[in-house]
Amino acid sequence: MKRLLTIILLTNLFTTTAYATCTAEICIDVVADPTSNQIVITASKKGSAGGSSAGTSASPRPKRTIVKKVWIPWLPKPIVAKKSPAPKRTYARKPKTKTVNSADLSDRITKLLPTGAIYRQPFGPVLLQVPVNFWTNTPTSFRTIVMVLDVPVTVELHPLFTWSYGDGDLFITPLTGAPYPLTLITHTYHRANNYQVRLLISWSGTWTVGGVIAPISGGLIKQSVTEEIEVIPAPTRFTD
Repeated sequence: MKRLLTIILLTNLFTTTAYATCTAEICIDVVADPTSNQIVITASKKGSAGGSSAGTSASPRPKRTIVKKVWIPWLPKPIVAKKSPAPKRTYARKPKTKTVNSADLSDRITKLLPTGAIYRQPFGPVLLQVPVNFWTNTPTSFRTIVMVLDVPVTVELHPLFTWSYGDGDLFITPLTGAPYPLTLITHTYHRANNYQVRLLISWSGTWTVGGVIAPISGGLIKQSVTEEIEVIPAPTRFTD
């Protein structure tokens, strides 16, 4: 019996976490699409197509019974009043609900994501065995509020930086680096060559609606910037 209760509780737990966050009138879900590097915000009102609201059926009207009056010959014939036409019943049309295009919302968020550039010191050719200082101007956080069916949805993202220096070395950090004298991200080359430095920016975060915070599922939103760097040997001088 305890095993059966445990299975039921686990089933209910996974079932509730799979659904989108719902308020009193709307259900919202935010998912990242790694293939297109976009955030997709979907929203649906309760009671719409696929909703769960139950409709009410109108009760049948009672039939009207008419009692005929008996006419006595020595009494005057009763005067039957003409029936006035019943007023027509008018029904107010429900306003059309505004549909939300999830592609437009994802486009808005994707366009707002900042893409930084690669900066380094020294600029120009780099000498062997001399540390190179790298940094980027990508912000360390991104926050936006999108209105979906008159409900504010807050999306907050944070980047993770992966530096690939072109010689096989990698460096992963949440820091953006900084120019001299704050040398937070440095790399030293040991062979003269032309290298391609690649910075991979991976965005992940959470979204909030109605005071409920949920992680953005589906994967990471990735951006990539590159820069060519030339590494040359240091000049040598022989003296007596």
